Amino acid sequence: MKFLRGRKRVIWFGRGLLLLLILLGSWFDYSLWLIIANAPTYKLPTQADAIIVLGCPAKDWDKPSACQIERTEAAVELWQAGYSKHILLTGGYGNLGVESYYMAELLIQAGIPTIEIAIEEHSKNTVENLRNSKELLAKHGWKSVILVSEPYHLYRARQQASDLNLEVVGWWPAIKSSTWKNTGRRNTALIREALALIYYQSLGQLLY
Repeated sequence: MKFLRGRKRVIWFGRGLLLLLILLGSWFDYSLWLIIANAPTYKLPTQADAIIVLGCPAKDWDKPSACQIERTEAAVELWQAGYSKHILLTGGYGNLGVESYYMAELLIQAGIPTIEIAIEEHSKNTVENLRNSKELLAKHGWKSVILVSEPYHLYRARQQASDLNLEVVGWWPAIKSSTWKNTGRRNTALIREALALIYYQSLGQLLY
């Protein structure tokens, strides 16, 4: 009798675990679909008080990554086109130095006046990028924002910005890096972003 009860518990545990895996798999698939489906639907930017460039890691010491180069190039194009006079760079200290410093150097090399560049140098993830940027926006009296990142990253970033009551429009650079051209690396980036979205949706306001 005890054996039968124990067997039933194992069966019910197995069924529960299987159901949990199915639900998690469905949640992952839905998150991935949200990222892909929403990537091409962002509005064209309108004139804003500031351009925020979300941080990403460098490639090597004293060498910016393709991600940093592409995001800053997009910000330069927006600035030159007159969408905003101010660029706010985000990203704190990573394994290879302060992310925002690498991007600031790229902006200066592109001819952006240092007076038009603001730096947030303490954040370590997207939520902190936006939360810390919100404080700097308030300090400078900036309200409307163009948010620059890759299309697969912008869905989560815009959702987090909305939760912080930030008025943002997403904009992404032309994807030129090997990460996006290589199918395996691209899929890895999408999977990582889907997991990050699930993590954010699970914790919600606990991250703020």
